[in-house]
Amino acid sequence: MPPGPERQPSRRPCARLIGDWRFIPCIQLHEFGALVFADLGSLVDAGPTDPTTVEQLVRATRHIEDPELINCGQDTHPSARLLRHIPGYEKLTWGVRAARTTGLPAIRAKCPHFSDWVTKLEALGTDVRGDGLG
Repeated sequence: MPPGPERQPSRRPCARLIGDWRFIPCIQLHEFGALVFADLGSLVDAGPTDPTTVEQLVRATRHIEDPELINCGQDTHPSARLLRHIPGYEKLTWGVRAARTTGLPAIRAKCPHFSDWVTKLEALGTDVRGDGLG
């Protein structure tokens, strides 16, 4: 399901501002860490943490259906949630490892806004207008 207008920042103004068809912005609603929530189980292998700690985080965020919408405040944005449950969490290393373990298909299935951007990149070979915007 593609993001609705209320969730999808417009990429066109940014792309037009740069004025180069090769620039296809991915304007994430929140930080990259939200994509880690597509599969929190991947954190077990991403850094020195134990499955029990990750399971506590899974239970605490089970009600959130769309990882891209995790950001309700200073203490609830993705990195804050991860740090609260996994002390020592390093988003630049653990986040990348977790995303790699989760895999692009699973992240796209849970993160429609991100998936929409990847679809635009995939369509570059078939973009008849040549503006990179689909």
